[in-house]
Amino acid sequence: MIALRWLYILAAALSFNATAQTTTAAPDVVATAPLPRVLIGVPHNVFSKLDQGRPTGIMLETLDTLVQQMGYQPSYISIPPSDMVAALESGQIDIASVRIQSARSKEKSHFSAPIVTEFNIPITRAGSDMKIRSLADLQGRTIAGRIGFHYPALENVPNMKLERFDSDAAMVRALLLKKVDIAIIAGLSDIFMFRTEGVLRQVDVSDAAIGSVPLRAAFSAKRFTAEQVADFNKRLAEFQQGDSWQDVLDRNGFADLVKDWPAIQ
Repeated sequence: MIALRWLYILAAALSFNATAQTTTAAPDVVATAPLPRVLIGVPHNVFSKLDQGRPTGIMLETLDTLVQQMGYQPSYISIPPSDMVAALESGQIDIASVRIQSARSKEKSHFSAPIVTEFNIPITRAGSDMKIRSLADLQGRTIAGRIGFHYPALENVPNMKLERFDSDAAMVRALLLKKVDIAIIAGLSDIFMFRTEGVLRQVDVSDAAIGSVPLRAAFSAKRFTAEQVADFNKRLAEFQQGDSWQDVLDRNGFADLVKDWPAIQ
């Protein structure tokens, strides 16, 4: 009887242990699908560059944040600006981080709303006491501009000479050597670079612009639909209304430069 009772106890224990193992077994791990990747072209300028592989610059940091919000995993490749259009239209890259929209390019790609706007700003030599309050103040002046750049506001200014230079540094050099009276620089990128180099101490910067160029991200039509870019634009508008946008501007040294410059009439 005693032996039989212990057999019952042993059988019950084994049954309980099997049940416990069944109920406490670890659940199967459910694998999550990786996020779809997108390749972003980086021109390596003040708006978009890589720092040891990390996206930096006000446009690339913004793009990185919003693309991840849309459910993509961004990766990056450095591409010269001259090769960016062909790379985008061929599908070699999915997004170009800095582009200027033109009538032709608009037919080939989807463009975002402007992320920032680059303004054309007149500068003069410090202490020259030359005030530029209207386009009439440009009459009779020699003005330095960039080769390949278009300045529509200057086309109707009479008795004005526009000299073309192949770099912004060459324009400023001509201004300081008194070979020209005025130079037209970029209100964001040039002022950012010139103040780090001490150039701004030698010039006076106008508080108004003679034109502007919106800078956008461009999306490959082979990868993105117009509806997806509209979603990006909605997220962009919300992002630029929040503190995160101001943090991006502060971190990159553009907080006082990204603004609406009034137009010289």
